[in-house]
Amino acid sequence: MTQRPTQPPPEVVAPLRYTVIAPIVSRTLAFGEQRALIAQPVAYQWHWPDGHERPVHPRTLLRWVAAYRTGGLEALKPETRPAGGPRCARTGDRPTSRRSPPQYFCFVYLSILFHFSK
Repeated sequence: MTQRPTQPPPEVVAPLRYTVIAPIVSRTLAFGEQRALIAQPVAYQWHWPDGHERPVHPRTLLRWVAAYRTGGLEALKPETRPAGGPRCARTGDRPTSRRSPPQYFCFVYLSILFHFSK
């Protein structure tokens, strides 16, 4: 089993994310100027704390800009996820499926309707 790489601490990631979006959020932009500024960091290969170099998707930049404008630097910290995926709150077991019983019912019901409507 491959071990999941350790995630860098949020205190390291948030300032890096701010570095990427700083030209966009540091001043008031004229109409259409934001689009031009987003093209610059998207074309650059950023060196991330996990050791990888990769670009940032434009949609990710827009999410970071929106998060910063609503919550400041604290909002740029990544959410921590539990290792190994979600667990059931009552039993502590891992779920065998991501669909809830009502979703299964709708899926089966619609499959039957589709099958017999042919």
